[in-house]
Amino acid sequence: MESKPKQIHNSQFSIDDTVFESEDSVLIFDKPYQCTSFDLVAKVKKAIKHKFGKKVKVGHAGTLDPLASGLMIVCTGQMTKKIESYQGAEKEYTGTFLLGSTTPSFDLEKEIDAEFPTEHITAEMIRAAAQQLTGEIEQIPPQFSAVWIAGRRAFHYAREGENVELSPRRIQITEFEITRINLPEVDFRIVCSKGTYIRSIARDFGLLLESGAHLTALRRTRIGNFHVENALNCTPNDERKVFTKKENEYFAMGLMSGTSLDGLDIAFCKFYQRGKKWKYHIIKCETVDYDDEWRKKLQSAPTLSAYELALLHRDFGTFMANSVKNFLTELPERPDFIASHGQTVFHRPDLHLTTQIGSGAEIAALTGIRTICDFRTVDTALGGQGAPLVPIGDELLYNQYDACLNLGGFCNISFTENNKRVAFDIAPCNMLLNYLAQKINLPFDKDGEIAQKGKILPDLLNQLNGLEFYQKAGAKSLGKEWFDSHIIPIIAKDFAMDDLLRTAHEHIAAQIAHIINQHQIQSILVTGGGAKNEFLIDLLQTKIPNSQIVVPDIGTVDFKEAIIFAFLGLLRIKQINNCLRSVTHSTRDNCGGAIYEGY
Repeated sequence: MESKPKQIHNSQFSIDDTVFESEDSVLIFDKPYQCTSFDLVAKVKKAIKHKFGKKVKVGHAGTLDPLASGLMIVCTGQMTKKIESYQGAEKEYTGTFLLGSTTPSFDLEKEIDAEFPTEHITAEMIRAAAQQLTGEIEQIPPQFSAVWIAGRRAFHYAREGENVELSPRRIQITEFEITRINLPEVDFRIVCSKGTYIRSIARDFGLLLESGAHLTALRRTRIGNFHVENALNCTPNDERKVFTKKENEYFAMGLMSGTSLDGLDIAFCKFYQRGKKWKYHIIKCETVDYDDEWRKKLQSAPTLSAYELALLHRDFGTFMANSVKNFLTELPERPDFIASHGQTVFHRPDLHLTTQIGSGAEIAALTGIRTICDFRTVDTALGGQGAPLVPIGDELLYNQYDACLNLGGFCNISFTENNKRVAFDIAPCNMLLNYLAQKINLPFDKDGEIAQKGKILPDLLNQLNGLEFYQKAGAKSLGKEWFDSHIIPIIAKDFAMDDLLRTAHEHIAAQIAHIINQHQIQSILVTGGGAKNEFLIDLLQTKIPNSQIVVPDIGTVDFKEAIIFAFLGLLRIKQINNCLRSVTHSTRDNCGGAIYEGY
């Protein structure tokens, strides 16, 4: 049941804002290996906003896989209108095929699933195969691709183990040059049309040779008249500096598994102090998808017998330990410690009860790394809510913002008021939106595209806004039990799904805006999956005209909670309080976390 990463975020590069001569620019970048196209665009957005002091529209003219490097065109401001013309331009790639083996993704994203003989392959056969794949051909995209099928990307089906039928597409291979043969490796240069998957070329190349092949290296060198040698280099952060640890600097890893059950978030960071302020640098972040079997096991955890739950606690710890070991494979350093949140099964602070599974002892034993877990039970034993725990990290790591807003399964906020940090859950967020989207067989409503087509249902909105929870003041938290008993009965009505989603977006934005306006909060750092929902963010901004929403780089958006749990582990090691009485209403500030030594 081991799962592979769904996305890797490499934050070891930055973009200098001096590259922007105006808000309306066409820029060409040499995208680094293991950086997603979304990462690059996010960093451009951050840099251009820093340069001009306001949000500027940014888009790219064609994605490039994380495992590929090379040319990407990024347009800003009014020049985004030219994106479509650039997308249709001819492209040139160089790379390497490895003959004799295949993978499900046709590249290095997945492990080898079959091996084939190569002894019969000659240089003449290789050049003949390249010739056969030159010209106008029909190509079937990879199962692991972004092609839309029934409202979902093909790779979603592939990662769930479901094979779907992809229709062939007509493409043009203008040039296919073999530049080096050193079996089992073959280097190439390909010039092709829009919509060409070089990974599929690798598959077809292997078949023509009566063997197998997959892509092991890829670089885009040209788009139309734009050449990579003229591209802007993303400024690399010196890896030697990243992995050089001075006194009072710490390598820390945070593990986070949330209510959405998307997967295990892993954040590896270096923490250090500058004066009295804590700083951090993201070394690497990754999300390990849960397959259907793991998702079902975790969903069923509250209904298990005591013995079955104990076994799942152990097994989930093993899963996390193996995920950590895979994550660390290509890194030159190990963390000083691992801080694991685990998966919440029960949370009843009124009974002084909270339970998170994922054995810290298993993680420490299998990785050999000191592991801190069970962060919440000290606070609930002291009469606190045991949640939220993130606000201490908000206060010490992100204090340049007036408030930190997380748009996860629930939306929660933390800010300083009367010299004390306060925090609480506001309303359901992705738990509600995804619940509705899944009713029409979609994992989520991307960018609120369906919601935007709907209309607000006034009576339904009034019922949602009238819930007793929203009248409570002070420390308060939400859980799935509350969602099941209070939200589902209201939305279980026979309405059009676009109207339900539109009303849900309105409800969420209204509840957040009420809190922000009530407390006159000026700048808000927004993270979590909902930060990528453009419709929700735009809707919220219209309701808080006097406040500034800041959506940071994608690493922080997706992994802030894992980063902060790594930091909570650091505070625990240093015996500094990592849970605030002002937030949880426990009898005192406290330092939670059980420590299991590695070796």
